[in-house]
Amino acid sequence: MQTQEQFVSQAYLANLAETYIEKVEFDKKYESLIHAFQSFPALKNQFENLLKEVFHPYRNTHLVLEELRLFLLNNVGYIYKNEFFDQFLQLLFASYMDFMEKKKISILKLVKLFSLF
Repeated sequence: MQTQEQFVSQAYLANLAETYIEKVEFDKKYESLIHAFQSFPALKNQFENLLKEVFHPYRNTHLVLEELRLFLLNNVGYIYKNEFFDQFLQLLFASYMDFMEKKKISILKLVKLFSLF
């Protein structure tokens, strides 16, 4: 059985090096959301990583929107029952508006994402 050698693009490696960010800073107003997940370490870690994606300077818009949507759908019961529901929705909508203003996403894509709620 012969195995093929895996190709690793030099352009890909250069892009990784150029876009590497040691620490992603996010808006401090969302720290209370992190604390809201304190009693659920796995959710807290997942949400912290999600915030890093949202505020990463080289973010992938479609990936971030899909991850926000999925996080909300998967955890809507917990999020809705708590006082931070409004703040979570503010983060969600602020991200959508930011992406729209920067023309990184179309209105049709937003409607499609919202229709899945």
